[in-house]
Amino acid sequence: MPLRNDSPDVGFMDYVQHHERIWGTESYKGRPGLADILSAPVVVFWKPEPKAESASRSPKDAERNERYVVTLHTDLREIEDHFVRLIMRGNLMSPSRRIVSIFQNQKRVRVKSVKVEFDQPEG
Repeated sequence: MPLRNDSPDVGFMDYVQHHERIWGTESYKGRPGLADILSAPVVVFWKPEPKAESASRSPKDAERNERYVVTLHTDLREIEDHFVRLIMRGNLMSPSRRIVSIFQNQKRVRVKSVKVEFDQPEG
């Protein structure tokens, strides 16, 4: 069961506890340990996007896609790069996951603004 990420009452520890409870002893590629999550400067919770061909997936597959995965980062620049790739390359590939919540130093952060600049190529 996903957390309501639009609620201001849902904090970093709620996400971490939910992640640990829902995954239990199961793992996924790159799953960080609890100590690493708690000490990382930037923690991002992602929701896997179901593949188009799995439209008739089993209830177990549907449940698995509701479980958030976690990535750890040294700073927000890596997340900014992710958004830039989505904008610039989105027509070439659809994302396999989407960001649910971003925490920096265990405090929630959100994208405040986006600026796109245009230029004409020379020649």
